Amino acid sequence: MFKLKKMTYLVDKENTQKEEDNMADICSCCGRKIPFFDAEFEYIKIKDETYKVCTECNRKMNACSSGDISVEEVISAATHEKLADYLRNFKSKAQIDNEVNSIMVTSGYNFEGYRIIKYCDYISAETVFGMGMFKSLLASISSVVGAESEAFNNKIKEAKARAVYEIRKNALELGANAIIGIDIDFSMIAGEMVVIIASGTAVVIEKI
Repeated sequence: MFKLKKMTYLVDKENTQKEEDNMADICSCCGRKIPFFDAEFEYIKIKDETYKVCTECNRKMNACSSGDISVEEVISAATHEKLADYLRNFKSKAQIDNEVNSIMVTSGYNFEGYRIIKYCDYISAETVFGMGMFKSLLASISSVVGAESEAFNNKIKEAKARAVYEIRKNALELGANAIIGIDIDFSMIAGEMVVIIASGTAVVIEKI
């Protein structure tokens, strides 16, 4: 009777292990099994294919994105070929920021020492922020009006810088390296929201 119970236990344990193995996926980055209880795995879609990566590899990818570790510390011999290519071509936020900020900008229509060799497209970008916090300050005692004004000006500068960043990013995506005729417009929506719009023409320039 005891042996029968022991055998049943072993069979149940084997079946449970098989069920867990079936429920576990393979990480496309490290090649190890992803436990079914792993809640921090990530799906990465590349074109029409989706790759599943485990928690550890996901954390490494985030560290790589932040520039804390190199791509070579993420990929391995078990990494799927397309995923490895994707990771090698992946750019960190710092790299993207450098490329975006390298886009030359002018409110005029030319750059001294450069000539325009291609007009890409008319582009625009906008940022929006609410007025609620500033209205509350305005309603308070007069001694904080100066603080309110400074806070509002800082918010405007912040939003303007964001709009310019976004329009530079749009230009970069078009293959341009400069923006001419840039213009910054402000508008109010229902007295509650401020919209800042940056617009201009994306171009490709080269040194004369």
